[in-house]
Amino acid sequence: MTNNKGNWLKHPAFWATVLIVVLLAIEIGAVFMFNAARDAAFLGWLQNVSADNISQARAFRHRDNNESDQIVIKLTEGEDKQVLTSLLNGVEETNIFEAPATEGGSYVLDLTALSVTDSDSEGEVLLNVMSDGKMYLTFDKETQNAFCSKGKTWWLDYPALSSYISGLVSQREAQVNVIAAMKAVKSSDFINTGELGNISAKKLASALRRAAKDSKMLALSDAEAFGETDAKWFWEIIPAIEGDPENGISGNDMHFRIRCGLTENIVEVSFGQAGAYDTVKLEDEELYQLVRSSKDYKIVVKKGAYKKYKHLLIPQMEMALESTTADLGTFSGYKVTRFVKVWDYKDNDGSTVKLYDFKYALLPEEPEKLVLTGGMYLDSKARLQGLDAGQFAVREKNGKIISSAFMGNDFYYSPESGSKVFTKDIEERQAAKSRISSALALSEKTA
Repeated sequence: MTNNKGNWLKHPAFWATVLIVVLLAIEIGAVFMFNAARDAAFLGWLQNVSADNISQARAFRHRDNNESDQIVIKLTEGEDKQVLTSLLNGVEETNIFEAPATEGGSYVLDLTALSVTDSDSEGEVLLNVMSDGKMYLTFDKETQNAFCSKGKTWWLDYPALSSYISGLVSQREAQVNVIAAMKAVKSSDFINTGELGNISAKKLASALRRAAKDSKMLALSDAEAFGETDAKWFWEIIPAIEGDPENGISGNDMHFRIRCGLTENIVEVSFGQAGAYDTVKLEDEELYQLVRSSKDYKIVVKKGAYKKYKHLLIPQMEMALESTTADLGTFSGYKVTRFVKVWDYKDNDGSTVKLYDFKYALLPEEPEKLVLTGGMYLDSKARLQGLDAGQFAVREKNGKIISSAFMGNDFYYSPESGSKVFTKDIEERQAAKSRISSALALSEKTA
């Protein structure tokens, strides 16, 4: 018996089994210790995160497939973040458990935190509030590796926090409900009609009311609600219903933001103020065409006058075409869209000064690839505008052109809107003459 025992102990298979058991024990112990450390790291982060750690906090209401509107509340005030972090710090071990994530949720809190992990990169955490008040967390990949077991996430059973998140949205819902605002809006509500381009307040209000009732609502992604998509909104108007138009309307005043892109008949409408917007995306031809054509103007080109001065105008357009092609892409050419005389007067030296409205558009071959800057914009025909050099002034004497100048985008004068009696209008006319004379004198000197 003893001899058999000795032989058994000497058998290689025995020691291989022992080694496997030991290794398994070490691995299990290591996993246990790792999980314990990870659990402590997650709870420690919750209990120690501060308002300074969170660079951005946003709460929004989840939609289902039958909804399009989505309210987004940005927690921008220090007090808001203090309340939030105080609630997060109050989570105890009994409030958390690990389990697989699930689909859905009624409300979401999106946190972009600077110090979720030890790395320098920003981590992002989403708290998804379920209908029963429990919350599960969705992490970015790096944070998930630090905090979660494979295939699982953290759940919080903490009613104070879930109530706070849902309350952020529901408290604002009545104030910034975009569909309700569209249905109720009247033309007299718009206080900045001068910013609507060629759209009349009456026509816009009517289109918004009808769109809220009849248009086809489209699914709106979370990214679209945050305004973080790659979609290019080439046309936009911002009708305000609050604020002081004389001293300037700010984002804190209640307003609509209506925009569209090259995709036919798709419009995005937001309503609210800085930090709280409700957004809807819909399919509506009338509203789309209003916004897309809001910066269009009547095309008038006086052929005789253009023919007379085209040797001065064409080089300007060709120079703009060349520089814009180098910066923005391929253009097939340019088109004069306005050349009409708006003013002329006799100067002291007996010469005649004429002022023309001069506008032209560049014709992009791939407008969808354009990245617009400054005063650039697309008209409704997807032609690039806003690059012209302003009004065109020319001095003539005895039928001969003495000098000419492009007045620049910071100058515009049209005496039709002014009076020959009121002091203010007289002063503006004198200022315009002075500015034109200086530009023509500089042009003549340079030539």
